[in-house]
Amino acid sequence: MKKLLLSFFALASLWFTLPCQAQTYDFSAVAPSGQTLYYKIGNAGEVSVVHPNSTPAAFNAYISGALTIPDSIFYNNIWYSVTSIGYKAFLCSSLTSVTIPYSVTTICDDAFYSCSSLTSITIPYSVTSIGYAAFSACSSLISMNVSPGNPIFDSRDSCNAIIKTISNTLIAGCKNTTIPNSVTSIGDSAFYSCSSLTSITIPNSVISIGDYAFSLCSSLTSVTIPNSVTSIGYNAFYHCYSLTSVTIPNSVTSIGYAAFHYCSSLTSVTIPNSVTSIGNYTFSLCSSLTSVTIPNSVTSIGYNAFYHCSSLTSITIPNTVTSIGNGAFYSCSFDTVNVFWNFPITLENNNSALTRANVINIPCGTTSNYQTAWGTGNYQEPEITINLTVNSSDENQGLAAIVPQNGHYNIQCDSTAVIQATSNFGYHFTQWNDGNTDNPRTVTLTQDTSFTAFFEKNQYTLMLSSNDNSIGIVTGSGTYEYLDEVPITATTTAPHHHFVGWSDGANDALRTIIITEDLSLIAIFAIDTHHVSLMVNNENYGHVDGIGYYPYGSTALISATAHNGYYFREWDNGTSSPSFTFTVTGDTAFTALFAPEIIPSICMVTVENDHNLLLWEKEQTITGYNVYREGNTSGVYELLASVPYDSLSTWVDTSSRPRTRSYRYRLSAIDIYGHEADLSDIHKTMHLTIGQGLGTQWNLVWTEYEGADYTTYVIYRGTDPSNIQLIDVMPSGGNTTYTDVSAPAGNIYYQVGIMLTTPCNPTKSENIVLSNIATNVPLGISDVVMSDLQVFAHDGQLVVSGECHIKDLQVFDISGKLLKTVKVDGNNIFVDISDFSTGVYFVRTNTEKGPVTRKVVR
Repeated sequence: MKKLLLSFFALASLWFTLPCQAQTYDFSAVAPSGQTLYYKIGNAGEVSVVHPNSTPAAFNAYISGALTIPDSIFYNNIWYSVTSIGYKAFLCSSLTSVTIPYSVTTICDDAFYSCSSLTSITIPYSVTSIGYAAFSACSSLISMNVSPGNPIFDSRDSCNAIIKTISNTLIAGCKNTTIPNSVTSIGDSAFYSCSSLTSITIPNSVISIGDYAFSLCSSLTSVTIPNSVTSIGYNAFYHCYSLTSVTIPNSVTSIGYAAFHYCSSLTSVTIPNSVTSIGNYTFSLCSSLTSVTIPNSVTSIGYNAFYHCSSLTSITIPNTVTSIGNGAFYSCSFDTVNVFWNFPITLENNNSALTRANVINIPCGTTSNYQTAWGTGNYQEPEITINLTVNSSDENQGLAAIVPQNGHYNIQCDSTAVIQATSNFGYHFTQWNDGNTDNPRTVTLTQDTSFTAFFEKNQYTLMLSSNDNSIGIVTGSGTYEYLDEVPITATTTAPHHHFVGWSDGANDALRTIIITEDLSLIAIFAIDTHHVSLMVNNENYGHVDGIGYYPYGSTALISATAHNGYYFREWDNGTSSPSFTFTVTGDTAFTALFAPEIIPSICMVTVENDHNLLLWEKEQTITGYNVYREGNTSGVYELLASVPYDSLSTWVDTSSRPRTRSYRYRLSAIDIYGHEADLSDIHKTMHLTIGQGLGTQWNLVWTEYEGADYTTYVIYRGTDPSNIQLIDVMPSGGNTTYTDVSAPAGNIYYQVGIMLTTPCNPTKSENIVLSNIATNVPLGISDVVMSDLQVFAHDGQLVVSGECHIKDLQVFDISGKLLKTVKVDGNNIFVDISDFSTGVYFVRTNTEKGPVTRKVVR
């Protein structure tokens, strides 16, 4: 049983490796897109797409166009699931696009190698394995997408590349690829033979560039390698014919075999101090490279490293190099070679180019050593080289320099030189590397020498204080070094106070100071202020004063002022005074409530039933009216009555005696808030008197009506107060007398009226204001009866009541036309007048004590 189990595992292992090996096919079938595909059957009822030739020749274009691979295939009455795309399954220069089904889990090595016309491919979420160089030399690929949900791969940030999510490695990319910041390595052959790729920017997240990563990218002219990269793989930029320059950052410690082999347009290269060796064939066949400086960190140069760099005319090799491989400079023709060994190293074969240089610059006093080791040559013991460095790799602390002597920097062997260290702002010079503190310093030289200038940061004082220690304190004072980041704080210690800001204008109580000089700062604290916000319920009604910011605990005065035609009612907190003060303890808001001043208008004051009758227009949003009459003191008005709003807008002054005098009246309104507005304009009644003239002539004299506009007087006369008729009309304007030259003999009654320019609204048609009735008849019983009888209209009925027995009743309109006669008998009479229009009527009754006439408003 155990043996059988092991055999099963061996069989399973064999199946999983078979799809990714070159192999012959078992059958072929036409794909949904019309092309013929070839399949190899596995042991688990699955098939792999394979090339029809088990040893396919490169670029065998057996298939072309847009291909759709089926997810399953029917063969010999069996359905097979298509689960993999085999090793070099498509070596086809004419394939333009491919759709991979969701049944596929594996794409083998070189599966689409050299499909140079392939422009787009989508990897389904089912694919969990993509082999080495699966899309190499697919130079037309501009769209590479991995379906969402794939657990191993994605096309992050639409970068037109395939990324292995487990290791954040970009495994395939080509034309127009933007490498996202999440990628940490560029995989082997990721851009292999992408001949249309012209430039690439590698983000700072990348730490390694894999083998053959950009090999044969023949159009690539520039590449930016960030400081994050530590290694460049074998043949990484192999045969990049168009690459003109490259800067290798200080982070790189390893440059792989033939990394820049055959970069024939490369004219310059910067090798950083981090590189310790230059590998075999690294820059071979870089035929445009003109000069190279090997940094002091390099200890070995590999064989054929600069092989056939035919334009390389100058090279500098430091004395740190201990070995130079065979043919490292084969076929180079140097004009100048700069070397720094006191005892030169032994050269391997095919490196005679170094010894044949036109000029070989060597250290002082070493000519015999080079002649012994390298043979004859044009050796030059050059001017002394002083290597000056500072103790900061980016030289931000200061600089070290040779002071020119007699106008030049040349230093001969055994001569003296002056060196000087100059500190940058924030630093100061301390000493040279040998402990000497002279600056500038004179040195005598016999060989190349290195000096290092050491600098230290300056120290500065930070002084912090509070404008008032009783309300706030500060922390952070002290002595600090240049560019130290020092947190400072300002803290309030007294209630109802706050931090305002620092004396330099900053307002963060907790902030960080970067030390660049001696600095003194004051923290400013102040008492809290609170906002008093004032509003009005309507800006047209009034305005408020007192808005602003007040210190905590201070007293604020606010006031409200009503505009003309309005009055202040109260504040929204219930305060009735328009001005008041309060203690400010926080942000506060008040609203001043104003209301319109409702000043009513008296329409008229006329005489009816021997009493003054007031009529006025009703106003809205009020609850009632107060009626005032001038008392015994001129200009002083006394309250006579309060009339509810829902009553008729008329009122009879039963205490008035219009026969004896005229009266002045004023009216006020009570609004819904209980406020009584100013009194209305004055209305003064007319008072009519008569005197006998010649014969039967009667002279009338009256006072002018005040309070309304009118232009006409009307004169009434009758022999009975219930039957007064219009006898004349005359203009107003100062005319207040009239003589009746044709009066009849006997008892006579007169009444004067004015015709209002504007009719009185409450009656809709009333425009005549009447005076008292003046008569030549002495006061008798009939007049008393007139005072007792009450006549008024209510709910469509005429109501007549009194102590006298009423026998009959007549109703006349204002022109004297008889409208209705009613036979009655009693003290309280009700007559239907619902069919009468609105207006003024006269009611005449016959009583047991004589006739009585009354005016009534319908």
